[in-house]
Amino acid sequence: MKSKIGKALGVTALALLTYEGIVAVSESIERHSTYRTAREYCDSVNKPLLRIGVRRGITEPPMGDVTLDIDPIIETFPGGVLGDERDMPFGDKEFGACFNEHTLEHLENPEDVELAVNECVRVADLTVLLAPSPYGIYATFFCPTHNLRLWFEDGRIRVAKNKYNTGIGFHAPAIGNGVMISDESIIDINARLNKNRVGQQMILTGTPPIVEVVEE
Repeated sequence: MKSKIGKALGVTALALLTYEGIVAVSESIERHSTYRTAREYCDSVNKPLLRIGVRRGITEPPMGDVTLDIDPIIETFPGGVLGDERDMPFGDKEFGACFNEHTLEHLENPEDVELAVNECVRVADLTVLLAPSPYGIYATFFCPTHNLRLWFEDGRIRVAKNKYNTGIGFHAPAIGNGVMISDESIIDINARLNKNRVGQQMILTGTPPIVEVVEE
């Protein structure tokens, strides 16, 4: 009996690790793909790229020409600006693209997401929003600063308080820029800009999406 229980637990653990690995790889690909879109758009219009959130892992894309974060460590990096994404210290359409990568889930309240998204759209021609899968194990249960869960669906952003967060875990430290990602040989930027992606990425070129607060 103990042997059967042990095997069952082992198979379950392996399945969960495999699932989480697939989520992590998929999100890493998504980060780099959308960053390339943002970077190439900025180069095409000769405007700087704004990144929201300091680079915190070797799997993340590079910092922006300007990078905004509420962590004072941001000021130790080139182009780092200390500030709040809900009230950015930048002018209207100052940037070609705003690359907001996995920061919205760290906000305290669902209502803050609308403020942050509106600011992203205000300061840049193109806004790229990324959020972790609401069904990821680490993101949902073990990142102590993941206060919210988000769903990008049908051009809307649904937000709920993350009531499943155990508070057990860690958040990666800031590391700044590492090796730059390689350029794609051919990218059809116009096709990307005209397609509002759903899932856990959203590319905006005009009116901010509707942000809907939901209860789980």
